[in-house]
Amino acid sequence: MKQIYNKKYTIKKVILTFILIITIVLPCFANWIELETKLYVNSDSIVETRLSGISDTLIFKEVWAKLLNPGHWELKNGQKIWFSKDYFIIDCSSKRLKLISISLYNLQGNIIDSHSITNVNAIYDRNSFDIVVPDSYGETIVDFVCSYPVDYSSRKSVKVDPYIFERPYHY
Repeated sequence: MKQIYNKKYTIKKVILTFILIITIVLPCFANWIELETKLYVNSDSIVETRLSGISDTLIFKEVWAKLLNPGHWELKNGQKIWFSKDYFIIDCSSKRLKLISISLYNLQGNIIDSHSITNVNAIYDRNSFDIVVPDSYGETIVDFVCSYPVDYSSRKSVKVDPYIFERPYHY
């Protein structure tokens, strides 16, 4: 009888441990969706941003993308770039985007190089957004992100200097 009790107790312990591990580990994995060969976006990272401090309500979407080396990227710091993770801000109303952060990784997943824009006014300056090139990775990202529904909990508000929106918007 004691042996049966120990087996049941051990099985319950293993199941509880497994459930605990799953609940801790699963949130660590991003939800990368393949949009094209070697191009992925993290749908969990899509955020809607509303700008305050200006007369009009401007809404941007933000997303992390991952691009695997298509085979022709040059070496960086003497190392082969395996993939990049890029953070984009997208103006869906004008179909324009801006690269805010880029990190280049080697085969081991270590960062080789990275660059970011940190000034909030520079980030949201619509005159510095790029026009999306037709049939490009950028267009694929913009089309997906702009049509992706964002739930209320992933919205944020950012205060910006209204001066950056007083200048004419160049198309």
